[in-house]
Amino acid sequence: MAVEVRLRPSRRTYVSGESVDLRATIRNSSTRAIHVVTETAYIWRSGPDRITVLLAESPPANGLCYYGYIPPRTQRLGGGRTIVVPLPIGLPPREGAIDSATGYVWREQPVSGSVTIAVTVGYLEKAFEPKTTAPWAEFVEQQQTTQPATVRIRVAT
Repeated sequence: MAVEVRLRPSRRTYVSGESVDLRATIRNSSTRAIHVVTETAYIWRSGPDRITVLLAESPPANGLCYYGYIPPRTQRLGGGRTIVVPLPIGLPPREGAIDSATGYVWREQPVSGSVTIAVTVGYLEKAFEPKTTAPWAEFVEQQQTTQPATVRIRVAT
C-alpha cells in the first residue's frame, strides 16, 4: 500500500504555551480502500528539538492484558482519495508518569528553537473486527504504518 502523509501547521512560529494547529493530509495512492486511524494520537518529546506523533495504536507492553480495550476510530479511505486529520499539539508537550508520592502526574517536556514534528500514521487493509481475546495485540498486528512525515516550526520561549 502506498500511503502518503503531508503536514501543514497553521503558521511557522509559536510561543511556549500555545497549541500547534497541525493538519495531516493523508493520501491513499493505491487503487484499494484502506482504513486510516483518525483517533488515538500519542505525542511525546523525542529529543530537545523533536516532537513525535503516532497517529496509530502502539503495541501493548509485554504481558499486558487489557479486557476493556476499544480499538481506535478509523476512517475508510478509498483508492486515490485524500483526508485531512487535525492534530492539535500543546506546547510544551506533556508526559504522564506515576509518582510514588502523588500518583499519576503530568510533566512538561519543553522544546524551543527550531523544532521538528514527525508524524507516523497507522492504517489497516480492511475494517478491524477482533477475532481473539487479545484485540489490542491483534489490532497492532494488522496495522501498517507510514514512514514519518516531518515539518519544522519555530518555538520561542
